[in-house]
Amino acid sequence: MNTFRLILKPFLLILALFCWSVVLAETPEKVLVLRGADYSRLLDRGISELGGWKSILKEGQRLVLKPDISVDARPDEGRTTSPVLVEYFTRQCYKNKGRAVFVFDYCFDNWTRCYKNTGIERAAKDGAAKVMPGNHELFFQEQTIPEASVLSRVRIHSSLEPGYLLVSMPVLKTDAETTICGALKNLSGCVLDRQLYEGEQKHRALAEFLFFRQPELTVIDASNLLGKQSSGQREKVLIISRNVISADAVACRLLQIDPKTVEHLRIAESLGFGNLSADKINQQEILVP
Repeated sequence: MNTFRLILKPFLLILALFCWSVVLAETPEKVLVLRGADYSRLLDRGISELGGWKSILKEGQRLVLKPDISVDARPDEGRTTSPVLVEYFTRQCYKNKGRAVFVFDYCFDNWTRCYKNTGIERAAKDGAAKVMPGNHELFFQEQTIPEASVLSRVRIHSSLEPGYLLVSMPVLKTDAETTICGALKNLSGCVLDRQLYEGEQKHRALAEFLFFRQPELTVIDASNLLGKQSSGQREKVLIISRNVISADAVACRLLQIDPKTVEHLRIAESLGFGNLSADKINQQEILVP
């Protein structure tokens, strides 16, 4: 009898782990679409719906916040992440016992002007974040990514240390070459070697970054494209999820775009980084008063 139990116990354990993995695989990824008048209320509600800050940020953990600071534009142009959202998110990280917040981006225009004129540098510093240059090779380290074919050897921003929480916080935009600029494309700003994102290889390069790091949280500032105008004010819209691919898929559908026609998202799904199908995403629309 004891011998039978010894044989049966590991078998039952393996069976339980298999059943749990099946359950997890079939659980639709939660993606929140939050609408309202105030970024702070939207973010608070979104984090609460995902289980609260304690389920996302560990006490004493460092965090890398990657907003879109890529172009020299004013905050009201809708081409970069809202500085109001950046500052509030940063303050909440410290309020919830995060140790440090790092903010940076690779800029296509002069990086000092981008940091200043978007308002993000000032907002991040007001929130006590450490603002890092994003266009100097001294701040990048060469990395080897064995699973990748395009990004197999690449220089990635040194702030992305193991154990640091990574948050992709883009502004939602459309683009002639990649259809959308969302949370996955936003992560290309972590890479110094911009030539890897040129030509036909750019779509796979965007997807392959996830072999190096997948963001633990995605917060898409979709206000400019999806917010309704009312009394001279534009509605604030956030798309929040733990999965970057599912968040971008929802953003696509809200723009009346089939996410499976977006090449870098299709490749990322094929590599196992997330789901694009609507029936595999738990999309929740929330109006926040």
